[in-house]
Amino acid sequence: MKKFKYKMLLAFGVVLFLAFTGMGSYNLYTNYQHNQQQVESYETNLLEAFDLRIKNEVNTAMSLLQSAYSQYKLGEMSEPEAKELGRKLVKELRYGSDGYFWIDGIDGELIAHPMLPEKEGSNRIDIQDPEGTYLVQNIVSAATEGESGGYSEYMWEKPGEEGLVAKRAYSELFEPWDYIVSTGNYTDEIDALTAQKADEYNQKMVRDMLVGGGIVAVLLLLSAILALLFSNRISRKLTEMTAHVNQVANKNLEVEDLSTRSRDEFGELSHAINQMTMNLRLMIGNVSDASKDLSQQSEELTHSADDVQQGTNQIVHTMEELSAGVESQADYTTSLAESTDKLVQRIQHAQEMGDSVYTHSTQAMQMSQEGRTMMKQSVEQMHAIDEIVKSSVTKVKGLDAQTKEITKIGSVIKDIADQTNLLSLNAAIEAARAGESGKGFAVVAEEVRKLADQVAHSVVDINQIVANIQEESTYVSDSLTTGYEEVNKGTQQINATEERFESIHTSVSGMVDQIQQISANLTEITEESSEMNQSIAGIAALSEESAAGVQQVTASAQQSNSAMEEITSSTKKLSQLSEDLNSQVNEFHWTEDAETEQKEEPDDEHPPIDKAG
Repeated sequence: MKKFKYKMLLAFGVVLFLAFTGMGSYNLYTNYQHNQQQVESYETNLLEAFDLRIKNEVNTAMSLLQSAYSQYKLGEMSEPEAKELGRKLVKELRYGSDGYFWIDGIDGELIAHPMLPEKEGSNRIDIQDPEGTYLVQNIVSAATEGESGGYSEYMWEKPGEEGLVAKRAYSELFEPWDYIVSTGNYTDEIDALTAQKADEYNQKMVRDMLVGGGIVAVLLLLSAILALLFSNRISRKLTEMTAHVNQVANKNLEVEDLSTRSRDEFGELSHAINQMTMNLRLMIGNVSDASKDLSQQSEELTHSADDVQQGTNQIVHTMEELSAGVESQADYTTSLAESTDKLVQRIQHAQEMGDSVYTHSTQAMQMSQEGRTMMKQSVEQMHAIDEIVKSSVTKVKGLDAQTKEITKIGSVIKDIADQTNLLSLNAAIEAARAGESGKGFAVVAEEVRKLADQVAHSVVDINQIVANIQEESTYVSDSLTTGYEEVNKGTQQINATEERFESIHTSVSGMVDQIQQISANLTEITEESSEMNQSIAGIAALSEESAAGVQQVTASAQQSNSAMEEITSSTKKLSQLSEDLNSQVNEFHWTEDAETEQKEEPDDEHPPIDKAG
C-alpha cells in the first residue's frame, strides 16, 4: 500500500502545486498588466500636460505678433516696423528656465531665433537632424496643415549632455505675415519620470509577489500535512481489505469479516467484500451437493445409453443394404437423363447457329441490295463527271484561243505606242525649232512620249501574263484530257462491279431460303427431344427421391447411433468432472455452521447487496 500512498500524495501535491502556481501566475500577470497600464496612463498625462504647456506659450507669442500687427493696422507704424517689433518681442520672450521661441517662414527661411541670430535670413527647409528627419519641413507641415497649429518631433543635442535627445515642438502659423512661431522642449524628463514611476510599480509588485509566495508556501505545507494524514487513513483501510481478499484468494473462506462501522465508501466496500465471501461459501456448498448428485445420475445414464446404442446399430446395418440398391437404380436413370440433356443442348445450339446464320445471310442480302443501289448511283455520277470533264476541256481550249487573240491585240497596241513615241519625238524637234513659242507644245509632246512608253511597257506585261495564261490553260487542258480518260476507265470498272453485285445478290437469296428450311427442321427436333428429356428427368427424379429417402433414414439412424456414443462418452466425462469438482471444492476451508450464521444474522448497518444490480 506504500506505493499507492505515495502515488496519492504525489497526485495531491501536483494538483495543489498546479492550482497555487496557476493562481500565482495569473495574479502576477494581472499585476504586471495593471502596472503597465498605470505607467502608460502616467506617461500620457505627462505628455498631454507638456503639449498643453508649449501650446499655451506659443499662444502667448502669437498674441505679441498680433499686438504688433494691430499697431500696423491702426497706422501707428509701418509694416516693416511692425514686423521688426514682432520679431523682437518673440525673441525676447522666455518661459521656464530655458524656454524660448523662434520664427520660420512658410518657405523655410529662418526669420528670428534668439540662439542662432547668425543664421537669420538663411533657408533651412532641407536641414536634417542626425537621424535624417527634415525637421523644418515637419514644422512647416504641422503649422500649415492643421487648423490651429501642430506638433513635431526630432532628435537634437541638449546642452550639458552627450548624445541626441528627443525634442518635441509646437508650431502655429501667423497668417497675416506667413510667420510660423515655434517653441519646443526636450522630453527626456518625461521619460525619466515615467521610468521612475515604472520602478515604483515594479518594486511594489515584487513585494506583493514575496508576500503571496509566503502565503502559498504556508498553504502548501498545511495541505501536505492534511494529505499525509488522509493518505495514511486510506492506506490502512486498503491494507485490511487487501489482506482479507488475499485470504479468500487462497481458498480460506473462514476468514474474519471486515469492520463496516464507517459510513463512507470504505464501509460500503467492506460490506461488499463480506457479502462476496458469504456468497462464495454458499456457492461452494451448493456446488458440492450438486456434484455428488451429478456423479450418481451420470452412472445411470451410461447404462441406458449402452442399451439404446445396440438397437440402433442393427437398424443402421439393414438400411445400408436397402440404400445401396436404390442408389444403383438412381445412378443409371441419372446417367440416361444427362446424356439426353446433352443431346438436347447440342440440337438447341445447332438451331441457334442456324438462326444466327439466317440473320447474317439476310443482312448480307440487304447489304448486297444496298450495294447495287449505290453502284447505280456511282454509274450515274461517273456519267455526270464525264460530261463535266468534256465541257471543261472545250472551255479551256476556247480560253486558249481567246488568249491568242489578246496577244495579237497587244502587238497592235505596241505598234501604235511605237508610232506615238516617234510622233512625239518629231513634235519635240519641231517645238525646239519654234523657240519660245513652241515650249508649251514641247511639254505636251514630252507627256505624250511618256504615255506611249507606259503603254509599251504595259503591253509587254500583258503579253507576259497572256503567255502565262496560255501555258497554264495548256496544262489544264492536258490534265482534263487525262482525267477524262481515267473517268472512262472508272465507268467501265463500276459497270463490271455492278454486274458482280447482281450475281452476289442472287446467290445470297438462294442461301437464305435453304438456311430458313434447316432452321425449321432443327426447331421440330428440339421440341421432340425436350419432351423425351422431361420424361427421363421425371424417372430420374423419382429414383433420386427414393434414394434420398433411404439415405435420410440411414443417416438418421447413424446420427442416433453417433449421438448415443457421444452421450456415453459425455456421461463418462461428466462422472470424471464431478469427481474433479468434488476434489476442487474440498480444497476450500469453510464450515456450514458459519454459513448458517451469516444467513440468519444479516448486517444491520449495510443491507445485503442485490445480485441483480
